[in-house]
Amino acid sequence: MTARILIATAVTLVFAASLARADVWRWKDHQGNWHYSDVPVDGAQLIKSTAPTPIATAAESGAQSDNSTSAADSFAARNAAISDQLDAEATARQVQEDLRKKRAEQCKDATERYERSIAARRLYREDKDGQRVYLSEAELAQARIDARAERDSVCGPR
Repeated sequence: MTARILIATAVTLVFAASLARADVWRWKDHQGNWHYSDVPVDGAQLIKSTAPTPIATAAESGAQSDNSTSAADSFAARNAAISDQLDAEATARQVQEDLRKKRAEQCKDATERYERSIAARRLYREDKDGQRVYLSEAELAQARIDARAERDSVCGPR
């Protein structure tokens, strides 16, 4: 009975190890987001390959302990590079979110200015002495057009 369990465990481990070995492909979609997969798509870049490495000769077998250290260092360096890239992508996403919020705030302000210009019967500007100078009907119409153009440039046409 224990021999069956031992064999079943060994088969399971071998099967799990074979599943863990897969090529890793990376690509950027049309929205600029990075994707990783074990299945290549058009334009994907191979970033990790599971191609078998050549078998070491007897002369190289003495250097295998050094290679295992350098392989661990190489693995750590790749992990650090991937971590740095993921951090950079997270920062870029945060910047995009901050820009989106700022644009939404600017759009809201421009929309409020436009709506005030439409609702107001009279608008004024201040002269060099700080005195109010009310706009003529032509100037009022132009101020409304300018407010609409500003809103459209900030928010996009509606």
